[in-house]
This record gives sequence, C-alpha cells and structure tokens, in this order.
Amino acid sequence: MNIKDRLKNVFKETFLDLFHDEAPSKDTIDSALAQARSGVEEATDALAAFTVAHLHLTEEHQHAAGQIEAVGQQLETALAANDDDLARALIRKRQPLQKEAAVLGERVETSNKRLLELKGRVAAMKAQVLEIERKKLELQLRDRAADAIDQVNLSETTIGQARDFATSADAEEATLQKEAGNEIAEAERDSVDSRLDKLIEEDEIEQELSRLKQQRN
Repeated sequence: MNIKDRLKNVFKETFLDLFHDEAPSKDTIDSALAQARSGVEEATDALAAFTVAHLHLTEEHQHAAGQIEAVGQQLETALAANDDDLARALIRKRQPLQKEAAVLGERVETSNKRLLELKGRVAAMKAQVLEIERKKLELQLRDRAADAIDQVNLSETTIGQARDFATSADAEEATLQKEAGNEIAEAERDSVDSRLDKLIEEDEIEQELSRLKQQRN
C-alpha cells in the first residue's frame, strides 16, 4: 500500500465514523482524538520523507538539464568552428541526456502533484484534529452546563422543600393557635356557666329564706 492510500485509510477510519455520530461520548472523542493525532504524526513523517525524495528527484532533473545546457554550449562552439565531427559527437552525447531529462521532468511533475496531495491531506487531517478538539471542548462545556443546571435544580428543590416545611409549620402553628383558642373559649364558657349556676343557686337560697321568713310572720 502506498503512502497516499495509507493516509486515506487513516483519515477514513479516524474521522468519518466519529462525525456521523451527532452526540459522541467522551470515550469516543478521546479515542478518535488519539487516533487522529497519531495519524497526523504518521502523515507528517510520511510527508517529510516524500519531500526529501522529491527534492532529490528535482536535483537529478536540474543536474541533467545542466549537462544538456553545457553540451549545447559546446555544440554551439563546434558549429561556429565548423568542426562537424565534434558537433556530431556532441549531438550523440546530448540525445540520451535529453531523454533522461524528459523522463526526470515527468517524474518531477508527478512527484510534485503527489506532494501537493499529501500536503493537502495532512492539512485536512490537522483540521479534523482541531474539529475533534472543538467537539471535545463542546462536550466538556455541555457537561459543565448540565452540572450547573443540576445544581440549580437541586437548589430549587431545597428551596421548595424549605418553603413547604415553612408552610407546614405555619399551618401547624395556626392549628395549635385555633385549638388553644377553642380551649380558652371553652374554659371561659365553663367559667361563665359556673358563675351563673352559683348566682341561680344563691338566688334560690334567698328566695327560700324570704319564703320561710314570711311563713314565720
């Protein structure tokens, strides 16, 4: 498997499954982030190695072009001197150099395209790492927000319980006050009834006394 295919597989396995999941878990994100960073490291190393090979190929092409230029200058000198034999020899020498330079030129062009593709893929993988890091941060913020909401709900529940307790206490106090009032009222009624009975009794006694006195007279 060549470098391009290997990086493509790393890219696919690392990122696509993750971003099909609308709400990935923390473990999923951590695993994807670790794979992504490893993939970027591997891709960066591959890109560095390919860059060195590309530069070496470019130098070979430049060297071949330099040789062709040098032979061309010698050929111009031979032609100017009417040295046909030397000119023929220089032409024979230049022909394989031109073929080699043409092949090297095609290889450099192909290598340059692949180099640009690799750079683009590495850049895309780095961008995906940043995207995963952003998703991880979003998840952390979401969890913190959920914790804060739970705390608020807990506080509201506590306040509600305290309010219910206070209401219950107030109701109980009102009941006790009512019962105490009833007891006081009952006691007062008993006291009035007792005094009234006593007055009636005393009146009856006075009436009986008066009747007895009248009988004696």
